[in-house]
Amino acid sequence: FLPDVREGEAEKICGEMVDDMNARQIHISVGISRRTGDFLTTELIKEAERRMYEDKQEYYEHDARGARQRMRHQR
Repeated sequence: FLPDVREGEAEKICGEMVDDMNARQIHISVGISRRTGDFLTTELIKEAERRMYEDKQEYYEHDARGARQRMRHQR
C-alpha cells in the first residue's frame, strides 16, 4: 500500500523496483490499483491481484520461454 502517493508516483516506484530486480535476473510481478472515495480494501486488493496475475501470465507466455532457453545455453 502506498497511501498519499500522487497519481503516477506508484507506477514509477514499482517500475524502478521491477527494473532493479530484472537487472539481477529476478522476475517479480506487480499489480497496481487506485481508488478514490468510498471503497472496500478487499476490492482494492482483488484488483491489484488481478493485474499482478495478468503481468505474471504475460511473463510466462513470452519472457520466461526466452529466459529458460538462455539458461540452457549457459550450461
